Amino acid sequence: ERNALLRTLRVLTVLVERLWCWLDRTCRRCWGSSAESLEVSMALGDPSVAIQPTIWRTLHNRFNLVILPTILILAARDLLRWESDYYTQLFVLLYFVIDTAWIGLMGYRVVKDPQSIMVHHLAAIVLVAGSMLKESWRPFWSTGALIEVSTILLLTLRSGRVSNKHLSSMIHMAFLVSWFPLRWGVPLYIMYSCWSSFRAGEEPIFGIAAIFAAACVLLHMQVKWSAKLMTGQIRTMVSHGL
Repeated sequence: ERNALLRTLRVLTVLVERLWCWLDRTCRRCWGSSAESLEVSMALGDPSVAIQPTIWRTLHNRFNLVILPTILILAARDLLRWESDYYTQLFVLLYFVIDTAWIGLMGYRVVKDPQSIMVHHLAAIVLVAGSMLKESWRPFWSTGALIEVSTILLLTLRSGRVSNKHLSSMIHMAFLVSWFPLRWGVPLYIMYSCWSSFRAGEEPIFGIAAIFAAACVLLHMQVKWSAKLMTGQIRTMVSHGL
């Protein structure tokens, strides 16, 4: 069983690497290198910087500011009960499928780094779909949803609608404080839970391996974004003479 899990993880790792390369080639061919993307990347370190919106970016942000809080409320409900239902998971799965397709079609017009976000979303799709395989695995999706707390805070700041400086500073601080515990802690917890399920002999093995691999991809993306975040924060502090 252990060898089967390792083989499955190797196959999934290769698939993720090939998917990343394919997405990178496809995105560059379809969207090219965007000056807007570079500008947005430089602003990543300061979430309070409002990105110059396009109509598609604004529409996409508003869509997420409606759906993501709804998903978080459902996740909190399910975590309190430590269970979930099929229709809630289907709703979350459909959100990620729709948003992935939207980003795939619109690219830099809606997000700053479409390749990374699409990989992140595909990992989330695997996580949610895998958690639907067994009732005892359903809390995996609701735990994973906690990652989106910082996404909501970031979108709120980037919307440019928070005019009160004190409120903006509080949201900015909440964003920074929540980043590492949720963005790193959640994938690590899911990986640990998968390992515990595997050692307990839970079936199917491919389901555990898929969820574990998805959590690994999510953690990889958080590490990558954390590096950009910290670099931007240092740049902001230096520019302000701090």
